[in-house]
Amino acid sequence: YILWTGAPSFGDPSNGVMQMQVQLTEPGRYRLQWRTRIGRGSDPTEHNDTWVRFPDVDGFLGAKGPVDDERRVYPRPLCDDGAFVSATEAMPNVASVDCPEGPQRDGWFKVYSSGARDWRWSTFTNDRDGFDIFVEVEEPGVYLFEMAARSDFSLIDQIILHHEDVSSDDAQARAGTTTECP
Repeated sequence: YILWTGAPSFGDPSNGVMQMQVQLTEPGRYRLQWRTRIGRGSDPTEHNDTWVRFPDVDGFLGAKGPVDDERRVYPRPLCDDGAFVSATEAMPNVASVDCPEGPQRDGWFKVYSSGARDWRWSTFTNDRDGFDIFVEVEEPGVYLFEMAARSDFSLIDQIILHHEDVSSDDAQARAGTTTECP
């Protein structure tokens, strides 16, 4: 598993940055999920988060709600761009667009787990009202995925990025198999 033992980095996503290339084989929306747990203490709201960014995808967002009436959050500075927010809210399936509650900056989301005292799939952004995390691409290709230290003793042992046409249960079931990287 991945474990950050350095000092917490709550306001600065530049510590312990890991960059990985991911190959997305078809256009569309992909969901990010990881299997995680807290690595210190018993409070599931502590030692439970990491910075995440996808700097070169067409869309990086948190989403919640039914597909035809979705609430979305985007990291700063995008969520502060009035023209972007208006254009996105004009889409027929989007109910609202906002900045997430909690820290974010320079295209980074705070990504946290909820209740992970033991290993579990739990991956959210937007404090106190968790939104699932997605990337959107118009073209297949290789894209950059970045993670950076936020909480100390936040553990991650599996990461999946699956097309929205694949159910979370199926993607998690396949996660135990080895995936060759490009």
